[in-house]
Formats: sequence, C-alpha cells, structure tokens
Amino acid sequence: QSTWGLLSLMAVVNYQDEASVALERLRTLVDTTDDWHLLKEDVAAGIKIFTREMQDTDVAGIATAADSANFADGTLLVARVEASIQATPRAILNLLMDESHAVEVNDNLLDAAVLERDPGERYVVAYRRYKRPMLFFNQRDTVYVKTAQIPDDASAPILYATKSTEHPTRPRDTSLVFSTIRMHTFVTGAALYPVGDGSSTRLVYISKVDYGGAIPAKLVNWGIGRYAQRVHDVRALFANPATGAWYTDPERNEWMGGEPEALRAMAAKSVPTASRILSQTTGKFASLIAVYTITRGFWCKLRVTVRDPESGHVVTMQIVQGTQATCEQRMEELL
Repeated sequence: QSTWGLLSLMAVVNYQDEASVALERLRTLVDTTDDWHLLKEDVAAGIKIFTREMQDTDVAGIATAADSANFADGTLLVARVEASIQATPRAILNLLMDESHAVEVNDNLLDAAVLERDPGERYVVAYRRYKRPMLFFNQRDTVYVKTAQIPDDASAPILYATKSTEHPTRPRDTSLVFSTIRMHTFVTGAALYPVGDGSSTRLVYISKVDYGGAIPAKLVNWGIGRYAQRVHDVRALFANPATGAWYTDPERNEWMGGEPEALRAMAAKSVPTASRILSQTTGKFASLIAVYTITRGFWCKLRVTVRDPESGHVVTMQIVQGTQATCEQRMEELL
C-alpha cells in the first residue's frame, strides 16, 4: 500500500466518531426489548441467549456504506446474552479493554495489539488475528475501535462498545492464496449493571459479526448458541485469583495499558524454584508474578506470568500442556 494511501486513510478515519457510532448502536440494541427470541437458556448457570433480525434501518442515520454492503440482507442475526458475573463492572471493563493478556485468556487468538490510544481515554484502536476455526478455513483478523462510557452515577451501567474500522498499520490481506480474511463487526459490546453492593455484575452482551469469506450466515447464526461458553470462561477467569488479579485491582487503568503499583510490588518477589525452571525457557532470571491453569475437561494448560528485570516487560508463557495431573505436578514444582 502506498504512502499516499496510508496518509489518506489516516485523514479520513475519525476514530472518535467511530467510537460514538459504536456506543449508539450498542444503546439501541440494549434498550430494544421487542423482537428478541429466546434461543437457549441454562437455568442452572443463569444464562439466557436471545437472537433477533436487524436491518440497517433499525439504526437509521448511523449505518455506513460498508455496513450496508455487509448487512443489507439481514440474514445475520444479532446475539444478546444475559448473565451474572461475580466481579465488579469496572473489573469486567478492564478485561474487555485489555489487549496485553488477550492471547492468554482467549485460546482462539494468535495475535492481539493496540494500534492507537486516545490520550483523552475516549477510544482505543486494536487488532486481533484468530486461529483457523477448521483445517480448511482461512485465518480471520479484525481492526476495531473500542470505547466505553463510565457514568458518574455508581448505580448506572458501564457501556462498552466496539465496531470495525481501518488503520494504516494493518491493511487488509490481498493475497490470492490462503489470505487472512478481514472480519466485519457491526457492533459488539456490553452493558455492565452493578448488582447489590456493586461486587457483582448483570451482563447484557450484544454482538453482530460477519466472519467473511465463504462461511454461510446459517453457520454463523448456529454458533450463537455457543456464546454461553464465553460467560463460563469469564467467570472462571475471575474465580482464579491469579488471573482475576489482573483486572480487579482498583488502581488498574486498562484504558492506557498501565499496571497498578500492587502488581509491580508482586513482581519484585521472586520464587527461587520457579525462577530456576523459568530460566530454562527465558534464558535469564525472571520474577514470578502468577502461576495459573486453564482447564477444559481432562485437558490442562499451565501458564506463568513473569517480569523481565532488564526491560520491565510482563510476559505470560505457557510451560505445560497435558493432563490435569501433569499440570498439578509442575505447579507443585513451581510453588
């Protein structure tokens, strides 16, 4: 792509306007109570999944030409997930805004990066690249703007919204063979309502995404029923003290990618046994911050978060993948 093309794109895209559109779309769908159809309900887990059709005319005045090209037929359904999570709305927002740990907490991701931050904390432009959903499918990627509205009233919901955009540092892949297909997000986001004393949250999650390529709309719509697993994953993340600590510290500001002082203090404490094992992987001494596992059935992944004392960077590495017994054995060695 030419330098002139990159400069033209930078001049055209107004990310603050894009962020405002994302928020307006989210509000429209959160506040709309008509025409939602219950797709799935897990009474024991307290999770409900709804779908509805949506034409561009449902969000009059805020549908762009690109959106119309992707969604004019209305065959892709909008997903709505309602559930409760034992974490504060701000902690969940930190999770949603975070890109530094995205690959660690989302097994479907290959790459995640922040491309641009607004110093006024009005938006973040980010990039994600996903694994192939199946062997013969192309990889997918997305460039999107994300934003949030944090009310002064502690009893009001926090709104988090994203939509697709473009950025000069991540142009679309134009390869003719095995290209990475750019996904299009009309809107994905959440309304985070505080419950009781604010220590838990009622989540209303909204999403309408076109995965692009040859994936039919019926297959995308069928996959909405699997959104319940995302709720279980988030609940497990906050239930685990090691991963939950990334987001629950009140000093943490994921808007600007900063770390709280409490996390820096934790990083200063090293565990000799862990550091000795980690040095085999990193080639240098590293301070241990957290050790945690991610389990799916009988399968387990053991990951550690360490700080490089030279650069100060915090890195999460997977050091074991196997049965739960294997993870537990290595966990004992580390701690």
